[in-house]
Amino acid sequence: MAHTYIRGTELADEPYTPIAEVTLGLTLYLVEPVEWAQQAAARALDVFLQHAPAQNLRWYTTSVLTEWQRAGTVGAQQVASHLSYWQIQRPRHLFSFEIVDDTDVPSTAFAYREFDPTRGGPRASILEVTLPQMLDPQVLLRCAVEMSALGPWSSGIGGYVGRWNRYKKNSAFWTQHRWARRYLGLDLEDAEEMSWLAVDALPGVNWLTMIGKPLAGAASIDLGLLAQHKWTHDVAVQPIGNGVLLRAGALPTLGDRNQLEYPTAYSEVARRLAPHFVEEPPELWGEFWREKDTRAWQRRFIEPDGWL
Repeated sequence: MAHTYIRGTELADEPYTPIAEVTLGLTLYLVEPVEWAQQAAARALDVFLQHAPAQNLRWYTTSVLTEWQRAGTVGAQQVASHLSYWQIQRPRHLFSFEIVDDTDVPSTAFAYREFDPTRGGPRASILEVTLPQMLDPQVLLRCAVEMSALGPWSSGIGGYVGRWNRYKKNSAFWTQHRWARRYLGLDLEDAEEMSWLAVDALPGVNWLTMIGKPLAGAASIDLGLLAQHKWTHDVAVQPIGNGVLLRAGALPTLGDRNQLEYPTAYSEVARRLAPHFVEEPPELWGEFWREKDTRAWQRRFIEPDGWL
């Protein structure tokens, strides 16, 4: 079946301001932030630049800059120097780095956020990859596999994702709630909010679901049994980095209900991992907040009556 392309949306009163977009994406929740700060994050950016359409990347910024800088003036490879701090001894709490093709809603982007788990309680640092919706999904898979070997991580989710304008977040999630009603294979996450919970439980599942040994220990997930599990649908489990990757189907799917598509492989993975999900995910914005149905969305494959 042909892939359904979802167009991004703009505000009616600001027709040139995009608020939400569907892309391919990977969210990786990291542990041992000093190791990532010293070299692993910079190496992850190198992996991204090798596989992504890097010619589209025009802007970058960090939490120590006051505005976006043109990446073209220094070159994407030189931008990586902002991420490598070999002598650092403790995490740079709230440090962030982004390189994007668009500063409103990117379709190609690399984002890294660093948190000190000794300040405010345990919290995972975050690495997010964004790739164009129509790019070959195998590029996303290669990024996931290669980045998983660079440093320790807790979990990861990859597939079709919703990205949004940070300055129009509430409006964006009204749109994404409508998308979520139709496209069951779409992943919607607020990674910064979920980072508080991702150290102890699984944020969800999608085409790619990554479970690291730190999460396996915290959530009592037997990775050996998971690898030996006899799947009914097209689910593959492979060892990667410090954990395993579950791939639900040869390619990701949007699970378009209007086309009578149901992500059976996603559903099987979700039901197998249901006991390890975040029990009370933080409410997403917009209509999710009004309806208080973020948990119903997260568990749409496990308790479909709560969402469908």
